[in-house]
Amino acid sequence: MSDKRHLRVPGLPAFSLEDLLTALVLSAIGILFIVLGPQNQWFDTDVIPDQVAQPVLIICGFVGTLYAPRVAISTTSFLIGLGVDVLAGGHDFALWLVFQLVFALVGHASRRVSTVVFTLAGVSTIVAGVASFASGFDPSTSFQFSVLAVIILFLPALWASSVREHRNTAAAEHERAEAERARADAQAQAARLAAENAAVSARLAEQKVRTAAAEDLHDLVAGHISAIALHSQAALAAHDERIRTEVLTTVHAAADRALSEMRRMIDVLRSDVEADPPVAASAAEAIALARSLGVTVTGAEALTALPDRQEAALRPVIAELISNVVKHASAPELTITVTEAGAIAASNPVALSPIARTIDRAGHGLDNITHRLERLGGGAAFTRTTDTFTATLTLPEDRVAPESNIVSEAPRPKGTTQ
Repeated sequence: MSDKRHLRVPGLPAFSLEDLLTALVLSAIGILFIVLGPQNQWFDTDVIPDQVAQPVLIICGFVGTLYAPRVAISTTSFLIGLGVDVLAGGHDFALWLVFQLVFALVGHASRRVSTVVFTLAGVSTIVAGVASFASGFDPSTSFQFSVLAVIILFLPALWASSVREHRNTAAAEHERAEAERARADAQAQAARLAAENAAVSARLAEQKVRTAAAEDLHDLVAGHISAIALHSQAALAAHDERIRTEVLTTVHAAADRALSEMRRMIDVLRSDVEADPPVAASAAEAIALARSLGVTVTGAEALTALPDRQEAALRPVIAELISNVVKHASAPELTITVTEAGAIAASNPVALSPIARTIDRAGHGLDNITHRLERLGGGAAFTRTTDTFTATLTLPEDRVAPESNIVSEAPRPKGTTQ
């Protein structure tokens, strides 16, 4: 029962409105019983006068019913009332107190006690009649005793049992309603969390697509831009018109290819139909481009000997290595070596302070290389010594055939790369 239906009197335990109404009704019936009922006295005892005993019985009956849910208080109150009536000689109206005691025990005691009292109340209706007949009373009088037992014992037990069942049903319905409300709240919360997770997943997926697109654009265009920049410088420095024309032709071809590949990548990103993205230049093409830019490449056979699948994965890495050599190396040289099974090292000279250290923060180019290798199960490490930059690339373990999957890395001198 909710707190709104409970009343509190300072200095007394709380009680329910329902129990208050029941106590008032039963007490009113008890008063009528005392005023209008028989005034027989059972014992020749007058320790407590009737003028005192009767109000005490009414008060004890009221308190016992009012606090019926508190079985100890209720039972004690009823027993006190019955004790007072015994000291007053015993009266018929004390049976009403027994009525209230049975009602309280069946309606509010533990399930076991309630069942025992209810059974005894039912059996007593038969026992009363049989016992009175066995004592010598005529059948009519014995029947009256049975009817009295029904009224005083079985009727309150039956009434209290019905009230208890109704109360339990209401409590069960309330619990079911609360459980349904809690389940609905949990489902709503789960739906909100699912929506939030979906939104986060969508943002992460979008970010992943953007990151991959940025890496692909960088890999496709960076090498061509570096070639354009280098050849442009050569064209500006050249005095021979023929050499200048050849250099500008190379610049035009590089720019045209970079623009074409960038447009194709944009078309792929905009298209709703799955399409193959542009493919980076092969290792051989990248090395040929490097040599055309004046870069000396040593150990290129370590790349050409790789399986096709690994060579394809290494294409953007090789392009980034060459781009970094062109932009940052103190001399246009790139040396590629196989350091151990599944690992490749690419190094180039740089002009740095004589402090050897590991590079743990790189620009976009080196980041792209690291991400590509890690996605395939490999890795990359970049170090600088007094005069050398080295990219150590760990190729992923072969998952399909005897291929050691993937990538190589690019240099990064004075500090920044793409």
